[in-house]
Amino acid sequence: MTTGSIPPSQIDPALTFKQLDGELPLALFPVRLEARFLPDRSPTEIVVRVFPDEIHVDSHDPALSSVELDLAHTYWETIWRAASAEEAVAEAREWLAAELGANRAIYVAFVTQPEGKPPTNSTPPGQPLKPPLVLPNVPKRDKPSSGKARLMPARWAAFVEAGADKAGPFWAAQPVQADLPATPTLADLPADADSRGFLDAQGLGWTYDLAAAEQAGMVIRIPISELPPRPDGGYDRLIVLGASAGSDHGEAFKSLLD
Repeated sequence: MTTGSIPPSQIDPALTFKQLDGELPLALFPVRLEARFLPDRSPTEIVVRVFPDEIHVDSHDPALSSVELDLAHTYWETIWRAASAEEAVAEAREWLAAELGANRAIYVAFVTQPEGKPPTNSTPPGQPLKPPLVLPNVPKRDKPSSGKARLMPARWAAFVEAGADKAGPFWAAQPVQADLPATPTLADLPADADSRGFLDAQGLGWTYDLAAAEQAGMVIRIPISELPPRPDGGYDRLIVLGASAGSDHGEAFKSLLD
């Protein structure tokens, strides 16, 4: 759907659904839900927390760390010293994948492919390579970045079903935060750091703090007074979904596949 130049966070979420083209297929990605009746003793609402599924998380960083650059140099030097012998190439690939994981290893090897043609004869360790090994200049980073949640909706909505009755939508009070941190990255921690400090430093405080999660648009509050009478066995189903305004989601999806 298109909404001109209005930012998605400023668009009426109900309008987002109304303007969906019924002729177009929808890609429905899973999310994880946590729901709780609050306050505990005399609940007045159901508080629903939404967590992105793994499929939402984009942890790819086009820049390389100093460790990755060193590994890339060792990888290509091994191959060049072996004159690209098939067995040496296979062993080098397995080694790099063990160090970085298969997907990251493929990317690091691809972007650091040496300039020029490799030697045609093997070169023993300690002897200079001819031609010399020259890796291309690639973007570098000083520290790793956390994985970000992509392809998220503008705002979450919840529906509650009890038998033939359905209540909703109940909208999150805030739009979903853009580039929401979703997974931590490995980092050196001070000796006195705790787990919460580790998460806070990476923008992941919303994963444990309800107020921060609500500010990030990842909490829906459902007033019990607006629900049908609660059956003895509890409500049948809680459904959470969202849609996002704009017309560039196809390009965003393609970028994640690259």
